[in-house]
Amino acid sequence: LRRSNWSAFFTFPLKKISLLFIATIFLLLPLGELTSPLHEEIELWICIALIATFGVSHGAIDNHLYGVKERRDNFGFIAIYLLAAAGFGLLWYLDGRWAFMLFMIISAYHFGQSQFIDLKEEGSWTDPALYFTWGVWLLSGYSYLNSNEFLKVAESPILEGSIALDLLHYAGPLWVFSGILLLATFSLKIYRRKISTARFLAELYQGIIIMGAFYISSPLLGFSLYFIILHSLRVLWHEYQYLEVNLTAFIKMLLPFTLLSLVGMGLLLWIINFFALPLSLPLSALIFISCLTFPHSIVMEAFYQKVNAGSLD
Repeated sequence: LRRSNWSAFFTFPLKKISLLFIATIFLLLPLGELTSPLHEEIELWICIALIATFGVSHGAIDNHLYGVKERRDNFGFIAIYLLAAAGFGLLWYLDGRWAFMLFMIISAYHFGQSQFIDLKEEGSWTDPALYFTWGVWLLSGYSYLNSNEFLKVAESPILEGSIALDLLHYAGPLWVFSGILLLATFSLKIYRRKISTARFLAELYQGIIIMGAFYISSPLLGFSLYFIILHSLRVLWHEYQYLEVNLTAFIKMLLPFTLLSLVGMGLLLWIINFFALPLSLPLSALIFISCLTFPHSIVMEAFYQKVNAGSLD
């Protein structure tokens, strides 16, 4: 299918996503010290709007990425997808500590995979090593730089005295250790000529900017900027390249399950409020996102395994 001319603004190379992130961080530097209630409320709603649109939608066409075409098969895929999400929710109910730990592991790998899928080598163990070490470095750095705020969430009844608290206490050493492993993995790929020195330096600079954003911004804003610009937009670009449809068709494909996910999130929050469950809003959102992330990461693994990484640039 031919892409419409007006959709050309969406056809940008991945380098521009990194530039957009860096430019956004520098533009927000003067706002880093603002702590007024109005500023915090505006920041909250901006983050919610970004996550509800770009963040949620980047996982809204998993059925197409998995290769489902027939309507009957689509219903089967959705049923299995929802069962997987519900199963992860059950794990939260049975043992929130291990659910949190598994979510962190899945997220680390998933973030790293989308960041470096263009470096994919068939059958190479260095690929999952790079994905996982970069993701662990990202999340441990984020946790360490925002540990005071996260202690409040980790001390909730569902996570109290758990792995979550242990991770926060050891986030600093884990950040350093994973950073050393990450540099070693990069060095091996440079030695094997699978990554250029220029790309490594660009990733190093971008990593410094990411951690700077986590440090100067509130936990919600800092992570939202990374999640929306560097992760969700990147994955949306990969999906757009793969499907080869025009922008209008692409948006129509994203809408149904984006809206369904938002309705599901609203329903979960209503249930928590109605039954007065001992869950804070941040923890509730974390549980919901983790339940969607579990089947989504499985689909993305299958998707990235079958596509030509060079076609996603």
